[in-house]
Amino acid sequence: SSPFCKQTLQLKVSLLPSSLRDVRCSIEKNINQMLFTYNSTCQGVLLAYDDLKILDQGKILNEFPHIHYSVSITALTFTPRKKMKLVGKISESFPSHVGLLIHDFFNGMVSADNLVRAGFRFDAEQYTWVNVDGGMDEALTHLEFEVSKVHECAGVISLEGVNPKVVPV
Repeated sequence: SSPFCKQTLQLKVSLLPSSLRDVRCSIEKNINQMLFTYNSTCQGVLLAYDDLKILDQGKILNEFPHIHYSVSITALTFTPRKKMKLVGKISESFPSHVGLLIHDFFNGMVSADNLVRAGFRFDAEQYTWVNVDGGMDEALTHLEFEVSKVHECAGVISLEGVNPKVVPV
């Protein structure tokens, strides 16, 4: 299955009174700041959205100056799940792991332990991981892997993978 999902999200957006001149535009600016960062509501990275609907008139809570709006959007998200198979371009090799770039945007890695279990060895002279059966030539620059963990820190996700396989481009 694909890590890209189209889903309807319900969000809470808080605006300062100074942004009430154009509520819709201010809400869009607020949502635009969420783009390309991890969002716990969708359990993934918000890539794009449309169909913004403001669901209420806004509420003031306690003595805070913010006006809280409930909104709905149709969102495209990158939502990788455990055991999902993905392909990453090998971006760097270290004795401890291989770094991957997934869909030219997201970071991933496969550890040395998982690479060795899958039949790879680290070639210290070439400073790269090679197949025990013959090596990774220029055409073999991608690995398929199974997602084992999704890490999130400060809105940025990285994936950890197991069961790597060489994928010809």
